[in-house]
Amino acid sequence: MAKRKPWLGGWSREERALLKKADRRLRELERTDTAAGTREQLRGFAYRMLQTDLERLGMIGTGDRPRVDRKRPENANTARALLNRVRAFMEAPSSTITGYRQMLKKNLASFNQKARLTGSERVTAEEMEELADVFESGNYGSGTVMTTINAVKTRDVDTLRALGMIRTSKVSTDDLGVTHGSIELTGDALLSRVAGALGEDPAKWREWTTA
Repeated sequence: MAKRKPWLGGWSREERALLKKADRRLRELERTDTAAGTREQLRGFAYRMLQTDLERLGMIGTGDRPRVDRKRPENANTARALLNRVRAFMEAPSSTITGYRQMLKKNLASFNQKARLTGSERVTAEEMEELADVFESGNYGSGTVMTTINAVKTRDVDTLRALGMIRTSKVSTDDLGVTHGSIELTGDALLSRVAGALGEDPAKWREWTTA
């Protein structure tokens, strides 16, 4: 085994080159985000996974920017884990700006197709970014999330009511016998998060039903 050089921080030349390259990619994603004002859109998927991995390894604090070009950890298992996670980051399509955008475009087309959304109802790239945290939270099944997104996009009050996410109460009946029903959220966190990401407020929707 080749002797490690002290000026490389305990890493081999190949390992150090990998870490430096990964750091450059991380900074590029951050700079592009800041310049574009995209609210950390490009810091998703691979970036967040590496950030979470480094937090779990105790190398950065919660929410800190991930950096991997550092001195080799004294614990061999930690050093090995760091290298494995950095390699996974480098191999992920979303570790580069071009790869991220291509992946987003592909995933977005697939999502709209599965959610049966067409025309103006289709989820946009910006909306999908806003919805990323909902999917990544792991608190809800993907099917439930997709159904909720579809219902909010199409203002499908019946589905949201069936899911127990909203309730309606009669307010008034006009001269034509049409009842104006007021929509109230039941406090379901999923609906609130999805609606917020899509720029909707179900409480302001107007539901008219024949009395």
